[in-house]
Amino acid sequence: MQERSQPLLDIMPWGGCRVEELVGRVRQGSGRIAISGLYGSSLSYVLAHLADVVSELPVVVVAADSRRAQQHYDDLTFYLSEASHHQQTRVLYYAADEVLPYSEMMPDRGAVQSRLRGLLQLQQEASPVLVMPASALIHKVMPRQELSARSDLLEVAEEVDRDDLLLRLVESGYRRVPVVEDRGSFAVRGALLDIFSPLYNYPVRIELEDELVCSIRFFEPETQRTREEVDELLLGPVDEALCTKQTLRSARQRFADLADLLEFSTLEVKKILEDLGQGLRPFGIQRWVPGFYESLDTLFDYLPRRSLILFDEPHEIEVEIRRYHQRMTEEFDRLVSEGGFAFPPAEFLLTVDEIKARLPRFARIDHRAV
Repeated sequence: MQERSQPLLDIMPWGGCRVEELVGRVRQGSGRIAISGLYGSSLSYVLAHLADVVSELPVVVVAADSRRAQQHYDDLTFYLSEASHHQQTRVLYYAADEVLPYSEMMPDRGAVQSRLRGLLQLQQEASPVLVMPASALIHKVMPRQELSARSDLLEVAEEVDRDDLLLRLVESGYRRVPVVEDRGSFAVRGALLDIFSPLYNYPVRIELEDELVCSIRFFEPETQRTREEVDELLLGPVDEALCTKQTLRSARQRFADLADLLEFSTLEVKKILEDLGQGLRPFGIQRWVPGFYESLDTLFDYLPRRSLILFDEPHEIEVEIRRYHQRMTEEFDRLVSEGGFAFPPAEFLLTVDEIKARLPRFARIDHRAV
């Protein structure tokens, strides 16, 4: 695919006119900008300056692997903290699952919630700085319409159906616990409802009087002390595999089609659907996520036009994407050969060509150290 590329810039890490030239080109929002000459944390330094200046735009930073992405996240958090607390809190790590959907291990809830947190920020038209490895970029995600439908805005002095709220929390993947300590959990104590949403750094305590929301307060989970009182709170899902009446209607047909394709037992599929309908989460549920929706979206579907995407070492990223596809294909083939039931890799992942086809809508920077 032929791409229009703007001239190479030899960026100096301490800023100056050349960095300002980069800012100007990003604001134009067209074409591909190639930069080089940045080593270690100097790329993050320049990017932090850029993110601060164009603070109205979401920024996506993609590295080849998790180690390099984590380093960018740490550096950006540090550099943007010097600008302001608000700028620092824009930086979010958008994690990849360390295990594949076809693995015998369950996915890390923290990684899942980090992705949903980023998507919720974009859904709310915020301008986060999302830092991720290539394997996170290519994973398809919950449809925007479904994420919106599973999100609730609670406001002080408004009425809420308590039982319905608790049911929606469970359907959205929250776990009921005696004491809230981790994201994705909630606890009920009389008129008090404690919830730890992935959107926030602290859990929240909601005080109800019958169905009236009296107060919403963030608190320290260790000391239970109030940190801040707010007027409203956004609650979003904490799991990508949402088994509701609506998603199960889609799943029945899609599971039946997959069973025909794989020549899998229809009786086994019926048993899986019955378990899901009873609120159970059978082992291997992550293999069936595409079946809960008519189709999955991608991160690009959430990004507004002219968002900035930076690829750190594009060639290495492309190599890693192809390697990840190969791993997924091998694991899928192994699982099916052993009689397993799962959706194929194409239902979960974007290809390199599919990514390239989506890039012209955005401002893009390609960085190569040499």
